[in-house]
Amino acid sequence: MTVWITDNLGVAPCNLRLGNDVCRLDVRDLVDKKGNDLRILQDKIKAGLNMLREGRRLVVCCDLGVSRSVAISVGIMSLFGKSFEESVRLAAERVKNQDMNLDLLEDVRRSIGHTTEKRPNDKKTSRILIIGSEGFIGKAIIKKLSGEYSLYCPGKSETELPENILSLYSEVRSREIDLIVDLSYSEPQNLMKSLLGSVATTRNILEVGRLNDVPVLFFSTLLVFEGYGGDAVPTLKSELEPRPASIYGQGKALCEELIEWYRRLYQLRVTTLRLPYVYGKSLNRITFLRKLVENATKDEPITIHRYLNGFQRLDFLHIDDLIEAIERAIHRTPSENINLGSGIGTSTLDLAKLVVGLAKSKSKINVVDVKDRVRDLVADTAKARESLDWEPKANLTSALRRMLPNQKKGEQ
Repeated sequence: MTVWITDNLGVAPCNLRLGNDVCRLDVRDLVDKKGNDLRILQDKIKAGLNMLREGRRLVVCCDLGVSRSVAISVGIMSLFGKSFEESVRLAAERVKNQDMNLDLLEDVRRSIGHTTEKRPNDKKTSRILIIGSEGFIGKAIIKKLSGEYSLYCPGKSETELPENILSLYSEVRSREIDLIVDLSYSEPQNLMKSLLGSVATTRNILEVGRLNDVPVLFFSTLLVFEGYGGDAVPTLKSELEPRPASIYGQGKALCEELIEWYRRLYQLRVTTLRLPYVYGKSLNRITFLRKLVENATKDEPITIHRYLNGFQRLDFLHIDDLIEAIERAIHRTPSENINLGSGIGTSTLDLAKLVVGLAKSKSKINVVDVKDRVRDLVADTAKARESLDWEPKANLTSALRRMLPNQKKGEQ
């Protein structure tokens, strides 16, 4: 079907039949990537512009009616009373299927005499776009950084922003964004749909960062190393090759691979922070630790899994320490992968005993055996110390005590 961007300008697939009152501008002879002759782009735009000036309705057509059609339509609108940025924003609002090539759009920009200024290497970060700001970490970032930076945090009604590359491109340019923070990952985490969406979103963010010379801060996970199982790797160094096992870990590892391509091919600066288990008083997601605290508070049973190689040891990073690492990453923008954590492994059994003791709980700890080996997830923080000049400070026992309610339910 035809998607009308304005009352008299639309885009559609070339095989679509149009009414007698509509003119067709065929742009299938363009390549859907960079490198089109600017004179040919100018000729296409001029032809469409003349049709509109004659008062005729125009549909720009390509194979699917998306990438080449939208790019040329933006060029036409930019010479027919709108700015380039307004034209991009309008196209982003009307055309929902936005799988388009931004290099082609940049060629159109140049063909009509608009230029894109390069971001100075020493430009201080002041405007930050946060994708995925609704979660525990995102809210903590906003609370801490809102006084120092101008933050743009799309809400739930705008969650499609990173999925639609033209919308993302428009927002980054119009708001003059200096840094994109990628906290996105679709829930539930361990679904193939979530994996595919995460990779597509990260690719769009990298593309927009590349075209606008905007660095990216990406959040990954120590679960990219889960596939090492019980192998004798005492702590996880930042340089260790990912070996993911779960769908969530595989999704993050694929995003990391994409990031590495963009670093090598385009010299895009991307800081990847691999996170362990992040916790804090405001933790509201249904997680192992949250459920453990709730059960202990209610004197309800707690279930812990014991694997063939024992109880899993996890690294717990307090949210305040994470925010400090994020602040340092924003200032330094190191283009590398950095493992974060306390560097201390705590077994799930020891954690359960600690929480039960702190809560003065009557909860019974039940141990269930699992016939498989498990990977301890404890970070080696040497790279974080070197690249961020960062050290974690929180004490797990003290921080857990603050997470517990003052009184258990039923106590006076």
